[in-house]
Amino acid sequence: AQAAVARGAALRQGVAVTGFVTSGSRVTGVRTGKGRMMAGHVVLAAGSWTAALGRRLGATLPVRPMRGQMLAFADFSSPLRHILLGEDRGYLAPRANGFLFVGSTVEDVGFRRNTTAKGLAGLRRMAATLVPSLAYAEVASDWAGLRPGSPDGLPILGPVPGWEGLSVASGHFRKGILLAPITGRLMAQWLMQGKSEISLEPFSPARFGASAR
Repeated sequence: AQAAVARGAALRQGVAVTGFVTSGSRVTGVRTGKGRMMAGHVVLAAGSWTAALGRRLGATLPVRPMRGQMLAFADFSSPLRHILLGEDRGYLAPRANGFLFVGSTVEDVGFRRNTTAKGLAGLRRMAATLVPSLAYAEVASDWAGLRPGSPDGLPILGPVPGWEGLSVASGHFRKGILLAPITGRLMAQWLMQGKSEISLEPFSPARFGASAR
């Protein structure tokens, strides 16, 4: 975000998008809690909330929130230096500050962002199979977040059928941070040049059916 601002982007934090401004079949901006914001092109990158916003335009963007619970151990003294993969897609990720992150569950429970005793206990058991001493370690913190999943597990990128001036970049599931740089690069290329170095066709929202308009 800081790099974008340094290159002239305007960052509006804490401003909720509630809908779109349209003119015929073209999206010309967004409606927010602080008024309209007009744009030559709108990119819908709302994570787990992408589908809800898309429905305001009758667009089929089947992104579902998938809850992921995590926990962290502090003052971890093991010489662990690399990420370890465990059962059920679990992992241990050591941090430079001495914390050890343990993740994560994958749960289709809607927009519930709470942690559960069952989920956290499962993470601790998985961690202890990789590093037995963690069975007795004190948990420093725990949390849960929502990851935007798609029906086929692929991101949803490109123009939204039925609307001019509107594209989507969502559905990255557990790889959002990893795929953010290439997603930004490809979307910028498509917006500025009408094409990208890697075809967006396999990721097009059109694969889920046309807009309901």
